[in-house]
Amino acid sequence: MTRSELLLTESPGEMRAALLEDDRLVELGHWRTAGPGGSDDPVRPGAIFGARVTAIDGGKGICRLDLGDGLDAIMPDRQDRRGFTEGALVTVQIAALPSAHDPDKKPVARRRLVLEGRTVTVETGRRVTVSPRFDGDDGHEAALVSALDPVGARVRVTVEAAAAHATPEAVRAEAQALGGILLTVTEDDSAPCLLLAAPDPVVDALTRLAPAGPATVTVEGRDLARRVRHHLAQSPDTGLALNAWTERADLFAERGVDDAIDDALAAEVDLPGGGSLGIDQTRGGAVIDVNQRGRDGASLETNRLSLNLAAAEHAARQIRLQDLAGQIFIDFVGLKRADDWDRVLAALDAGLARDPRPTRRHQVKAAGLVVVNRQRRGLSLRDRLLTPARPQLSVETRALALVRQGLRTAETERRPGTLVLRAPEAVAGWLDKTEPVCQRLSEQTGRSVRVETGSPAGAHVSTGG
Repeated sequence: MTRSELLLTESPGEMRAALLEDDRLVELGHWRTAGPGGSDDPVRPGAIFGARVTAIDGGKGICRLDLGDGLDAIMPDRQDRRGFTEGALVTVQIAALPSAHDPDKKPVARRRLVLEGRTVTVETGRRVTVSPRFDGDDGHEAALVSALDPVGARVRVTVEAAAAHATPEAVRAEAQALGGILLTVTEDDSAPCLLLAAPDPVVDALTRLAPAGPATVTVEGRDLARRVRHHLAQSPDTGLALNAWTERADLFAERGVDDAIDDALAAEVDLPGGGSLGIDQTRGGAVIDVNQRGRDGASLETNRLSLNLAAAEHAARQIRLQDLAGQIFIDFVGLKRADDWDRVLAALDAGLARDPRPTRRHQVKAAGLVVVNRQRRGLSLRDRLLTPARPQLSVETRALALVRQGLRTAETERRPGTLVLRAPEAVAGWLDKTEPVCQRLSEQTGRSVRVETGSPAGAHVSTGG
């Protein structure tokens, strides 16, 4: 049986959560005060707004929404915007934030309103359904559905996995509370404005990250522990036990979470036995490349199979851990035998099945290529923690551009003197090492050429020594 533990820690400006399974990091949560999606930002996933339709773009299949207070969003689903006209009022929920690759894009909203609880999810509609992840016995499932039928006559209720460990009365009470909030929000016709804020970080962590069954919630910090204890007292009892971290050592560092985050953010993720996963985010998702380098096997085909099996397990783990979303391409090493491919795909499916986020694998598009679609919610781990990488000109390109500038300067400057090229250390170093370039520049301009390290970069004629 898997042993689960949720770690929570808080510092000024940030709360962090880490879900461990058998002491291995599987999922992370970050809630920050400032910045896009921070707790000070009203436009966060889960927030509900009264909005006004300001424009309908049929070509792009979206409508643009005014959320009030200078905030806006888009709603891309054609079905959601059916029957809308410009100026119409509509209640929407923020579903996802744009990635760091598209900073100019708008948050994405949807018409379907969803409130997540510990044991149930409530949304607009009418009926009671049971999540495929629910693993309780048939008798308990029937008792839950019967208890929820009156609530299901007003809103749609989905029985979640954690309900298997709670009483029907407790599950019904949570569904009634969430259903009441949802109905109140949908009846509010004041627009455009914020109708319901996104969940508090503590609530969000205990709802989305806490495992379904009995588990330990280890909390660092007295105030955070007090808030966690209060929320657990208000929620259905599903076996979450609070454990206060009293050690002097930092909780995340002591439990290896910080090291695991560093590994996940590296350019390549090492695989046991050799080989690695190269993970690159794109505008629409991510690409995971399976690299064979450094892996030994009894034979080439055996080596490839063992590599792909390890890659399938770790790719599924990294998708969840790094919160990758959209269309994710996994490029496995090619295999000849169909039954070997079946084993690799089964390993990938088993890993994806442990992910609570809706995830779907598509058939192989080409030899070794698999496509996984995962629902986007917030920012990925890399978007949350890293500065977006922007392509930079190489040292050689900048050096040669400076040489061209020097050539133009020598042509326009009539005074005699030395042509000075001033540049950052790396560029100046390249010019010093590549003597033929400066020699050719000297011959073409009829001037001596001197390279200096400094700023601002540029070219000028010096009449001094």
